[in-house]
Amino acid sequence: MQVNIDQVCQGIYEHIPGEDVVGCVRRGDTVLAWAIDGATTLTEHPFTTFPDLTDAGWFARGMGRWLAERGALEAFSPSLLEEGLRVLRDEYLRAGGEAQPVHAWPVAAAVVAEISPSGPVLRMRVHRYEDCFLEIHSAHASPRSMVPAVLPAQSHDEWKPHSGFGLPALERMWERRRQQQANTGGTALTLNPISAHNAVIEEQVLTAPVHVVLGSDGLSRVWDTYNLMSREQALALVAEQGLPTLLATLREHEASTRTGDASLKRRDDASGLHLFLG
Repeated sequence: MQVNIDQVCQGIYEHIPGEDVVGCVRRGDTVLAWAIDGATTLTEHPFTTFPDLTDAGWFARGMGRWLAERGALEAFSPSLLEEGLRVLRDEYLRAGGEAQPVHAWPVAAAVVAEISPSGPVLRMRVHRYEDCFLEIHSAHASPRSMVPAVLPAQSHDEWKPHSGFGLPALERMWERRRQQQANTGGTALTLNPISAHNAVIEEQVLTAPVHVVLGSDGLSRVWDTYNLMSREQALALVAEQGLPTLLATLREHEASTRTGDASLKRRDDASGLHLFLG
């Protein structure tokens, strides 16, 4: 199976590493791909447990490393991810995370897809956790050379305590985070290892050549929040010009338009992974 890979991952703060992670690894003819979106940090200061990473950024990176290491050796399953979450929970507590209130513990959305050839078709098994996206776009041309587009000069937002959220919205968000750590609210991944089994699982049969695009909700704002184009138009743009062009469209809009309200950050970390499967 021929695989071309195109990816973007861009944070919004100058001195605070982004909280999104994308990646993929091959195991023989099987491809394991993922997008992880660390949930917005809700603490007074961005760095609470680690000197140069938010807890959410640390959590997303830790899961990405686990998937890369183990995904190269064995098939993905919620049980495999549960094992990884146990490892991360132990690391977090050893690093001093126990001193943080439970509502400050890291939470993440994610999508994990495993794609394998099966005779004349490809079989894809998708595990979705909260609101990361995965979309399919049929291809009718030979694979192009994915040369990254030139992105516009990046501007940065100023990080604000509690990521800019105030009461009473902040209290509601804190309560939701506590429920998520208790595994009683939604399908997010948390330091509660049982959350690995929250996945909404889908199986699809794909016919190559095909484009598979996955990423964080910061990138899907192009179609699901700002309505700059339809989902189908966005996928066609990625197929023709690559993910950097889609990211440039997003950032140019956010730089020129008033966005965000009391329940939505002005802009968000944006990440995506684009696989062309031939």
